[in-house]
Amino acid sequence: MCFFSNDCAVVATLPSSFQMGKNKSPTKSKSAERLVPVIDRKPPSTGNPLRNCLAVLVVFVAVFIGLTWFHSTDFSTVAGGEWSSWDGQQRCRPSTVVQPRTIQEIQSIVGGATRDNKVVRVVGAGHAFNGGALTNDILMNLDHFSSLVSIDSSKKQVTVQAGMRLKNLNSLLAANKLALRQLGQISEQSVAGATQTGTHGTGIGLGNLASQITEYWMVVANGTLIGPINQQQNTELFMAGRVAFGSLGVITQITFQCVDPFWIRKTERSIEGGWSKLIGNLSTLHSAHDQFGYWVMVHGGYARTTTYDVVTQPPAESELRSSFSRYWNEIVMMKVFSFLLRLLSPFPSLYPAFLSAVLPNIVPPEASWVDTSDKNLNGGVPDHYTEMEFFLEPHTAGVKAINEIVQLVSESQSGPAPYTTNMPMAIRYVARDEMWLSQQYQRDSLVISVSVYRNQPAMIHYSKMVEAVSLKYGGRPHWGKLTHGSDRDYAKQFPKWKDFLALRQALDPRGTFVNEYVARVLGVSRPAAK
Repeated sequence: MCFFSNDCAVVATLPSSFQMGKNKSPTKSKSAERLVPVIDRKPPSTGNPLRNCLAVLVVFVAVFIGLTWFHSTDFSTVAGGEWSSWDGQQRCRPSTVVQPRTIQEIQSIVGGATRDNKVVRVVGAGHAFNGGALTNDILMNLDHFSSLVSIDSSKKQVTVQAGMRLKNLNSLLAANKLALRQLGQISEQSVAGATQTGTHGTGIGLGNLASQITEYWMVVANGTLIGPINQQQNTELFMAGRVAFGSLGVITQITFQCVDPFWIRKTERSIEGGWSKLIGNLSTLHSAHDQFGYWVMVHGGYARTTTYDVVTQPPAESELRSSFSRYWNEIVMMKVFSFLLRLLSPFPSLYPAFLSAVLPNIVPPEASWVDTSDKNLNGGVPDHYTEMEFFLEPHTAGVKAINEIVQLVSESQSGPAPYTTNMPMAIRYVARDEMWLSQQYQRDSLVISVSVYRNQPAMIHYSKMVEAVSLKYGGRPHWGKLTHGSDRDYAKQFPKWKDFLALRQALDPRGTFVNEYVARVLGVSRPAAK
């Protein structure tokens, strides 16, 4: 059961570029050449009565939930004039909701908004946990601007309109014998929203989704369409605009660098000894696998790893049967986990016992399966939760931050205001790039992801502590996740911050794309209406 959530779709402006030389086509699986390290793992007794009873309960509950709950994938809704984000915590009542079908319509809407001194924000799936999409003026959705533009098979590149959902892009690529080398945890988001916010997967040698962009086009505040924007033309805008959370303009189309289709063996293991045992073996696990991540229970220290190893040839029929393991671990078990979280969400005092005692007994100690890259890079997530992520230097600062967070949670339990969470802390890795506001700008990163399911007061209390610790160690925020700080906290972490602001001011002097969130995190303001 995987808890990494890489997807953060919100504003339709585009991503950042990664050094494409690092995004290599898949090669022979490392797991075929190396032994997987064992970290003091002891196989659990098959006769454990508690485990067997829980397994029966899990099957019963999973069948019930599968028939009754969580079928909707409509992440973004406008009902009664109100738009709300996927987790239901971000809400606004835009005066106008538009769904353009052509570039000319986008240009007209944006140019008109600038003349009328209105704010335009663009939203995809709404899978962002901050106010990036909020506006009382014009909310633009590009679901009707989501077609294939072109495929260049010789270059292995595909160009699509900005509103296409990642899940539809994955299907399109599979039909044309192509794939994206890296994906996030889910693929419900629009391609523009996911890339604009810096959505990522895991893998110390792989960049974020925006790093796979080779070119894009954008409508700026005066209604002008700018493009192509790539490494050779409009170079500064290419470096600044791929990760810009909709603050520079409206992305209209994106060209992605793809690779040949490939398969992945995904393996999840519970670690005997938990976080304290895992911490000494991180470098071994990195070198032994193509991609690696893990999650830690801040209540109790239980840890579980997820490894990904590339398989270039289609697996044998016997291997394909293991796809049931993916269904069981990432769909059925996630539904069970969501069900239990829903029952417990009003009772924070029960979270530590649930995470340290119950959850390890309903999760299989080890599971492994082979499937196509998009299915195994994606994974299951609970139906509604709120998330925060920070990106730190991976070898020293990141580990210190994790230790301090776990320690503060533990120490707080005897105090008047304990930090509580009903979800694990997920840890992933992302390769450095050159995009100005990318969280990986000139730095490989360890990503700390913390979440709380359906208990916003608990999440706010917990996440404020996590943000303070992360900033202490030089952390950079995820532009699609919950944050509490401002430009005073973030600017010093981005060497190209002032250059980005100067470019933004030149492109949008009247603040057409500046809402409260953009104003807070960038430290910019809209000029008074004349």
